[in-house]
Amino acid sequence: MDVAGVGRSKRVYHSFPEHEHGYWEIMLNLSGCGRMVIGDGQYSFKPGDIFVIPPMTLHYKQSDGGFTDLCMFINNFRNIGQPGVKCFCDDTSGSVRRVMELALEFWDRDQVRHISAVNVMGDLIYQILACFYNQDQKQDLRLETVLEQMHVNLANPGFSLTETVAACGYSQSYFRKLFKQSMGESPLSYFNHLRINHAKSLLQQYGTSRMIKDVAAACGFSDPLYFCRVFKKYEKISPTEYVQKLMVVDEQPIYMGQTLDGLDAGAR
Repeated sequence: MDVAGVGRSKRVYHSFPEHEHGYWEIMLNLSGCGRMVIGDGQYSFKPGDIFVIPPMTLHYKQSDGGFTDLCMFINNFRNIGQPGVKCFCDDTSGSVRRVMELALEFWDRDQVRHISAVNVMGDLIYQILACFYNQDQKQDLRLETVLEQMHVNLANPGFSLTETVAACGYSQSYFRKLFKQSMGESPLSYFNHLRINHAKSLLQQYGTSRMIKDVAAACGFSDPLYFCRVFKKYEKISPTEYVQKLMVVDEQPIYMGQTLDGLDAGAR
């Protein structure tokens, strides 16, 4: 993931004005109970509740007793299941909170190598929330088998997704429909995202010290030119441009709207 910011409320809020922004927002409520309005939907919240808010979606929050929250802003987060707002509750061990607090700690260090670590934590948040979603959906065991094979074969250029789906006993068209309902995208798109996210992690780790063809091979692409085309399709920039981008820390603040009077600078 490309994390654009991580922040925690610097004081207790009783309301936060309606606003929208160009990032996905992962909002974890830390304290307080109240009401959250996101787009056309209304949701109650309590400590541990998590909202996944798509870009350019108006939202605001109110609480008579006050609230605090922890937020992560991500450029290229993806739908979990069907498109739209998602609501989760953190598990009993506070898995999402622990990862987000660690991401905040690294984000505040404001160095390139630390931002790369935060991006990996963004990937981890996605995977944890996808696990929460799939547990609630009572996911088909055959679909789980294909997902497991995708993860096991990330670096295997000989892996055939078509053959793996055929082996599970479903037709390609039915499996594609089932997979998209559960994961929010087609099997091939999901698998390519896994491989490209793995490539991004390697590029974040090694930078210019590892050749692009070696990164491609480590992600299951035998043809580095094809790897570059797939990478650019999903990330809108080439692997080389991605590495160059990593070397520049974006210090611009995240503005939630044109004007938010009375807010602490950098609090949101």
